[in-house]
Amino acid sequence: MFFKYQAKDVQGRTVSGNLEAIDLRNAADKVRDLGYFPMSIVPDPLGGSVSPNPDGSAVAVNRTGSITAQAGGFKMENVSLGRGAPVWELSMMYRQLASMTNAGVGMDRALWSVAEQTGNRRIHKALSELSLLTNSGTPLSDGMRRFPHLFPLFHRSLVLAGEATGDMPVIFDRIAQSLEQEQELRSLISRELLMPQITLVSSFLLPPLFYFFIGKPMMYVREAIFPLLEMFGIIGALWFLTRIAAGFRLFYDRVLASVPPIGGAVRMIAIARFARTVSAMYAAGIPLPTTIRLSAAASGNMFMAQRLSGAALSLEAGHSIFDALKSTGVLPSMVLGMISTSQETGSLDAMMTKVAEFYESESAHKLRRLAMAANALATIVVGYKVLTILIQFYSGYYKNLLDTN
Repeated sequence: MFFKYQAKDVQGRTVSGNLEAIDLRNAADKVRDLGYFPMSIVPDPLGGSVSPNPDGSAVAVNRTGSITAQAGGFKMENVSLGRGAPVWELSMMYRQLASMTNAGVGMDRALWSVAEQTGNRRIHKALSELSLLTNSGTPLSDGMRRFPHLFPLFHRSLVLAGEATGDMPVIFDRIAQSLEQEQELRSLISRELLMPQITLVSSFLLPPLFYFFIGKPMMYVREAIFPLLEMFGIIGALWFLTRIAAGFRLFYDRVLASVPPIGGAVRMIAIARFARTVSAMYAAGIPLPTTIRLSAAASGNMFMAQRLSGAALSLEAGHSIFDALKSTGVLPSMVLGMISTSQETGSLDAMMTKVAEFYESESAHKLRRLAMAANALATIVVGYKVLTILIQFYSGYYKNLLDTN
């Protein structure tokens, strides 16, 4: 069949043309082989209906199953999937769906079978409903919109691309790989920060134990328990504000990404998430502006996401991918150099995978160094508190001796 495409060349100029291909994915590959970055690919000029997404963006679906980008404004969407759905369970779910659809099982039966095997109630409920919907003819990507906390826009867009190309097993496998990398990253962060957290809590609880030995338990409550509860209260309030106030979240993420030495690790993790999502979506044939917008939201840091999403506007204004991402001011020169190389080779997805792997490794080293420094600092704090308590006690003790004499 024949396709009509619009794309950007390496200088950022808009080019268009027609070509013959087996399906949408094959058409996108042929456009890339010409040295262009696909912006939209449609089989015919008849147009189609537009299905809006919750964030104001849209993906236009042609009657023959193609997709074109009509992305709206920026909105943060957390790829780590929020309420009640561990990343590893979702990854397993997508792996099972990939295996069953690859074996020729119908989508409704595959969804029902995976629903019966999962132990997560939210996933079971969602997949059971999706099975009924797909059995009645509703596209899976439309049904997934009913469960935004389980299926973020990033996943729904990839599924929509899979429905357009008819290659759902590959799409499910790609989402599973993305989730597995996300799980590895989150496990790394938790592992490296575990000891500093234990040491920090110990700095509140251990030094005042001295008051128990001298028969003053209420002093222990005042010096240890109350300050610890205050710290947890502040952390809880900050967490709550970042969830309900977008302005505060933007300010918080900006400070987090800017303050040394924490900012370096935060930026590395955000770049790794951004790059890996770009790789998955671009390889699926999703147009570049939509890929940039959704990948920016998947970075996990609202400040970084807002800056990176601006590259989509630059692309639509006619700039090259290199110039568009350079204008954001948040990507290191090494990343920009690799993107510049990808313009010449047409391998943006492979290059961004390498970027993600590099920054995941670098963030691991950075977090280890930060954890060691935090442990050392917390140990000093514990020693200082113990010394302060001892000085206060013996000062009072000798003062009482002098007063009695």
